[in-house]
Amino acid sequence: MNDEQTASRRAVSAGLLAAAFGAGMIRVAAAQDATPDAGSGDETAGYIVVRRWTLAPGTDYVKFASMVHEGYVPILQQVEGFVSYYFANPGNDQHVAVAVFTSKEGADASTAAAKDWSAAHLQGITQGEPEVIAAEIWISATPLGAESRV
Repeated sequence: MNDEQTASRRAVSAGLLAAAFGAGMIRVAAAQDATPDAGSGDETAGYIVVRRWTLAPGTDYVKFASMVHEGYVPILQQVEGFVSYYFANPGNDQHVAVAVFTSKEGADASTAAAKDWSAAHLQGITQGEPEVIAAEIWISATPLGAESRV
């Protein structure tokens, strides 16, 4: 991996961390949260889906963002369990999207919807398939003093 690729991956990682923090998925755990009796173990803080795309050279990012905002976001907002969506431009012909859901079913439905929508609308804008990471959220954070969950 060359220096430019390393810098690009670091920028994407920083963007994902910032999006995760903005989505309220990081918090300082209280002592009682770290003990085995802190919760029933049956609850989850939700599910996250992160998609990283490589954009075609010369892609107009403003036009791309508008297409996603007007086309995909309304579909996403109809998915049961949808909480929030973050659309980020880390530069270097990359695009990162982060979606948060209350359930695995919602996260899975968003992945199917994204695949269908992008196949119909993103030809020539993106290169190849996105890297997709879907995961259960183990820690959720809010501003200090607000309710948080593990």
